[in-house]
Amino acid sequence: MPRYVLDTRRYVDVLRGRPSAGAVLAFVRAFADALDFHALVGAELLVGAHAAGEPRAIRQRFIDPFKPARVIVPDAADLLRAGDVVREMSGRRGPHPELERRAFWNDVLIAVSCRRRGAVLLTNDADHARIAEFVGHAWRADFPSR
Repeated sequence: MPRYVLDTRRYVDVLRGRPSAGAVLAFVRAFADALDFHALVGAELLVGAHAAGEPRAIRQRFIDPFKPARVIVPDAADLLRAGDVVREMSGRRGPHPELERRAFWNDVLIAVSCRRRGAVLLTNDADHARIAEFVGHAWRADFPSR
């Protein structure tokens, strides 16, 4: 069975009670044993936690339940590969301000480190279609079923 990683937007769907939150929670219940957590996703969630108690709630609800072996942490090779990918994208498509956004770099780094671990990234972020051309990571916008 493949390993899966939820992108930041999927957790935000749950936090904000969006209509897609039900599908996210159903996936988590059905695939809890195949779900890993990306440390950069956790960092992005914490950056957006502004209300009192939100950082603690995010840690308790989304981050802490994962054992260290199930947390993907980018290593030096991932960081360097992400730099190569952004440079290659710029070289092929020309410089673009989007390539310099922190969020885009984070997406590339998440993609690179998911590929290294062989994890499928579950995201509704259309940037991953373009990133996959350079990284070759597995990603999908829909949720698998058993």
